[in-house]
Amino acid sequence: MDFENIDLQAILDDIAESGFSTSQTGDDLSPDDVAGYRDLADQGVDVVILDGTSAEGTGLRNLAQTVKDSTRPDGSEGAQTVIVRAPHNAQVVSDSMSRFQIESNQGILQGSTAPQDVVDFLAGAETAEPDFTALNVAVLVGVLVTVAVAAAFARLGYRR
Repeated sequence: MDFENIDLQAILDDIAESGFSTSQTGDDLSPDDVAGYRDLADQGVDVVILDGTSAEGTGLRNLAQTVKDSTRPDGSEGAQTVIVRAPHNAQVVSDSMSRFQIESNQGILQGSTAPQDVVDFLAGAETAEPDFTALNVAVLVGVLVTVAVAAAFARLGYRR
């Protein structure tokens, strides 16, 4: 797969070496940020930080999927979760999170390159659950209407 303005092999090499990739960005990470990203990689979360790409949502998600599907040189599988962070967007692909969990918390990842944002995203995603209140109310109302209509027809049939 070809990604515009992105050196995929450099990203894969970075991921294989340290679990995060900054080869496509001009920003230098602080030693604390590097340590934070290494800790995340040890927990099965690989992060790619991009500085300049025209790729957007689907393109970045495809990049994340490609990185996740890649096999490391030591023969081990890639991470369970891959996060691609670009200045204008962030995309996540994960074996352990639902799309709801990802999309509900993805905004946390935009605006900086701090590893703490990833930690906050993971914590938020872990606790995210869809709100079924409206669905439950709709089902309850539907059941009550059905029972009321059935009772009305039964009563009408009984009178005849």
